[in-house]
This record gives sequence, structure tokens and C-alpha cells, in this order.
Amino acid sequence: MNLTIVRRSYDAFARGDTDAVVADMDDAIEWQQAQGLPHGGTYRGLAEVRANVFDPLDRDW
Repeated sequence: MNLTIVRRSYDAFARGDTDAVVADMDDAIEWQQAQGLPHGGTYRGLAEVRANVFDPLDRDW
């Protein structure tokens, strides 16, 4: 794993910069959000991940 990318993502989370968080993610990402957590499920593709995981986090937190 590229430590620079991981650090950049954590820094972006800390700033609340969702665009920067998802910038390094592949368009074909598959994200598995644990069942029982808010918005749990499996999401495929960056648009679906953003709409179902990151956008709700921006809205709810």
C-alpha cells in the first residue's frame, strides 16, 4: 500500500474534503460497508460509493 496515498486520504478526511478523499480511488472500486453500520452494504463504482457512503457522511456528520 502506498503510504503517501493513505496519509493524503486521512488528511482529506480530517479537512472534510470528500473530493480529495475519493480522488485516489479507482472508478471501478468495490466498497463493502459493514452491515450494522449506517449505510451498510456493498457498493460498486465510485459514483455509487460516493452516493451511498461519503455523501451521507458529509450530510450526517
